[in-house]
Amino acid sequence: MSISDNVLKTIEEKNITPVARWKFVIRNIVLWTLVVISMLIGALAVSTLLHIVHNNDWDIYEYLGKTLWAYVTTVFPYLWLFAAALFLGLTYAIVRQTKTGYRYATLVFFAIILLVSVILGTVFYMFGAGKRIDEALLRYIPAYTNLPHNELAVWNSPGLGLLSGTITEIVNDDIFILEDFSHNEWVIIEDDADWRKNGLRAVGSEVKLIGAYENEQVFIAREIRPWERAR
Repeated sequence: MSISDNVLKTIEEKNITPVARWKFVIRNIVLWTLVVISMLIGALAVSTLLHIVHNNDWDIYEYLGKTLWAYVTTVFPYLWLFAAALFLGLTYAIVRQTKTGYRYATLVFFAIILLVSVILGTVFYMFGAGKRIDEALLRYIPAYTNLPHNELAVWNSPGLGLLSGTITEIVNDDIFILEDFSHNEWVIIEDDADWRKNGLRAVGSEVKLIGAYENEQVFIAREIRPWERAR
């Protein structure tokens, strides 16, 4: 008895019925839809990672009493790195379940997914997606504000010489009023302050200040930066 005869006999004995082709088509469509969704979420994670890394002031570690290495390892956004890696792995696993998924070599396929994720994530970042995601989580999820990479926490340390907020009034050439992001009002005295990175001295500008704590209402600024860097 030939192999084909054996196969036919087994099918008859076990009463195996063929699966309709449309079911395979729908399954493949669903799987590739999940691949696209997973890839997009991973790219958004990359976008948010790029936003946080780019917008972080990596030169302020001394004000926090840390070494550069200790500061970097503390505030690096591991959450978004993990999210990007998770969806990279999920994308790989789903593609393996598709009709042609078995054909792709593991290393080559991972490299392609990683490259696409970085390119898409960079595009999303350039259009401000990472910023909007980060700001939305800060606004609506209290636990997110406690993560080490949260700039609001780092720049709300007037006792350490770091303060941030919105300029609400220009008093004269040397003094302006600032409302910090905890809604406390400060009189800011500019001690020949260096306005860096296109910082704008105008009502409504969000700024970061480096200087010295004078008292509960007065802060002496020696360096002023815009809250967000240009992309």
